[in-house]
Amino acid sequence: MPARTVHRNAPVATYPSLEDFLTRETDPSGLVEIRHGLPLHLHWTDNGSDVTFVAFAGAMLSTTHTVPIFGGYTLTRELSSNVLLVSDPALVLDTSLTIGWYAGTQQIDHLQRDLTGIIRSLVGRTRVVLFGPSGGGFAALEQAPRFPGSTVLVSNPLTHVNLEPREHVEQYFHLAWGIDSPADPAEAPFVHEVISTYSGPVDTQVVCSQNTGDGYHDQTHWGPFLQQLHPQNRVLTLRPDLGPGHVGPGKRPFLELFRAVTEHNEWEEIQRAARSVELVVD
Repeated sequence: MPARTVHRNAPVATYPSLEDFLTRETDPSGLVEIRHGLPLHLHWTDNGSDVTFVAFAGAMLSTTHTVPIFGGYTLTRELSSNVLLVSDPALVLDTSLTIGWYAGTQQIDHLQRDLTGIIRSLVGRTRVVLFGPSGGGFAALEQAPRFPGSTVLVSNPLTHVNLEPREHVEQYFHLAWGIDSPADPAEAPFVHEVISTYSGPVDTQVVCSQNTGDGYHDQTHWGPFLQQLHPQNRVLTLRPDLGPGHVGPGKRPFLELFRAVTEHNEWEEIQRAARSVELVVD
């Protein structure tokens, strides 16, 4: 299968290296490309808010032939918070690769650490809200503990790379790392699961929309996460019935959830606002 094409549909602020981006004198606006082994794409909107919404995309279709791929690009325009959208650089490698968990490649072998630095350099002292569906949910949960006081919003999240169907895991390791997937998940060259992290106390709060019709991910990913969750961690699980399959809420309910986690700071207020959203498929 061919590599995806980089499609630049707007003016791009280009940085020749990650170091150049991290040591920049002024912040960019709009589409950003960091040449970092593979092109790493961001979209940054500074609304002068004291809250920054960071969005990771979920799995893509193999029929999507161009990058960058941003999650929530249209909906986040309606938010008053600052917005950082992150495209997974692994997806440029091959059109057959539909998920990369934002875990990196042999060209960007410390992507998770590098994303933390990128996010920190833009969010400053603002309160951080991280969002992601599916594999983007894995990235949001993985990054959140590095931002004390942050909030996470996820939809049908993945919590362990090796709990996904074997063919997806093997394809990712082959295309992104040029290796066979290890028999022992601990040998993966990246943070491969978030369950153990949240089995200890973390200074973050999590809102999860888990479709009851998505039995596989509910039982295989979110169920073990909740079973091992440390009792003092703040996690709210919403369980809408959205029909069979890996299906999330529609656009308008998602926007209401976005507002619930960006416009409220106190955990009790966030829970109340999130529970009030009618989670349906548009």
